[in-house]
Amino acid sequence: MNTIKFVNCTAYEVRLNDGRVFPPSGIIARRTATCTGFDSNGIATIKHEVVNLPVASQNTIYIVAEIVKTAEPQRADLVCPAYGHPDAVYVNGQIVSVPGFIR
Repeated sequence: MNTIKFVNCTAYEVRLNDGRVFPPSGIIARRTATCTGFDSNGIATIKHEVVNLPVASQNTIYIVAEIVKTAEPQRADLVCPAYGHPDAVYVNGQIVSVPGFIR
């Protein structure tokens, strides 16, 4: 049996409704944006880049922010907390836990 290792690449603790907790690993994967100068029509181009994302590793799932996951659709080893799921738990507008992850 292969044991899956989860690495939380966000700056915050992720709690699942079943009680599992994934503390931040210290690696924060994020998506940056750089703008070009404006052309004669006043239009700039934005370039996005993902930084601090570990390379894929066997039996490892990386927990990342949704904006990072959407920037890397080819990576099956990236998941995001399921904040939008109906079973996500919010208290006073703050997320407390999620039922699981989304790919």
